[in-house]
Amino acid sequence: MNAIKATINEKNSLKVRQICFILLAFSPVTKIISMPAEIALVAGEGLWLTLLTSFLIEGLTILFILYLSEKRGNGTFYSLLETTFGKPAAKIIYFLIAAYLTVKSLLPVLENKAYIENTVYEMSPDRITFFVFFIFSAYLSVKGLKILGRAADIAVWFTCAGFLVALGLSVGAADYANLLPIFKKPAYNFVNALFRALPWQNDSIYILLFCGHFRPEKAYKTRITLSYFAGAFLTLVFVTTFYGIYGKIAPSQNFALPSMSVFSVIVTNIGRFDFLAIFFIMFSQVFALSIPTMLAVKCVTRALSINNSIVPSLTINGVLAFATAFLCSQTSVILSFNTNVLSYVYAGFTAFFVLTLLTTKKRSKE
Repeated sequence: MNAIKATINEKNSLKVRQICFILLAFSPVTKIISMPAEIALVAGEGLWLTLLTSFLIEGLTILFILYLSEKRGNGTFYSLLETTFGKPAAKIIYFLIAAYLTVKSLLPVLENKAYIENTVYEMSPDRITFFVFFIFSAYLSVKGLKILGRAADIAVWFTCAGFLVALGLSVGAADYANLLPIFKKPAYNFVNALFRALPWQNDSIYILLFCGHFRPEKAYKTRITLSYFAGAFLTLVFVTTFYGIYGKIAPSQNFALPSMSVFSVIVTNIGRFDFLAIFFIMFSQVFALSIPTMLAVKCVTRALSINNSIVPSLTINGVLAFATAFLCSQTSVILSFNTNVLSYVYAGFTAFFVLTLLTTKKRSKE
């Protein structure tokens, strides 16, 4: 335990509680914009079974990563790679992770940009409005992981409040009989839908990179895994309610959250009370969107063996800002490319990183 304490960089240190809150606060809010309609397009009334399976696989992968990390001495992934394969291989793999996270972060950024502009603004906003986000993301990226943990301590309450308001306004309008029969679609639809969910599944890679940056506590593996499943349960209830409201026309509702409250009596009689849920969840989404970029910057910084993250942060966030400006009118095309093509690439990369951890050797004691 003393060796672990000595190797944890205080700037990048996290508490187990904060990792639990990161999963609970930030994981669900990235999965409720375009994903429900995309899964419904293929899985139909079986979307809940698809997502349940996807969440079980991701949750068990998180538990497996935590178990392997403990067996390897609770070192960082980079230190394990360096010990097993040498410094050049460790650098290459970290550059691969950075590229993977950067590419994967583009779709959530594009869909959030489209979602905000179509939900919050009555008239089309100036195109530069959203790009303030990249300044915030660049700032977070030069900070340590500790700031992310502190943000999660606050954001978890916004996420829970947002989901409670959204579901409170929507549950009464849902007809859950729309989710029946369970096994109507052929098996290949289920498998296809399972892969279509992968562009929104990042959590196991986050945990892989968090390993070595927190001090193990009693039952920490169980607590972290259960926190992921708690966030998954919130998402699953949200998505099933969404499909319960719209049924077969659910794939046509591009933005699930604002669509769900349309039939609420409160919204009809009082006004857009649902904006409370939208703004609460939007607060957490800003941090959630920054996580892959932040971790990509950390990977590049570690691979280059430099102390200052400013140049990597400006480079990666600059590339994403440029790609967003260039591709924002092609969001539907990018969404289709991610779900139909890149989802298989993401599955391959995730499997590669986890299997690489499996083949590492226990790090030598300091």
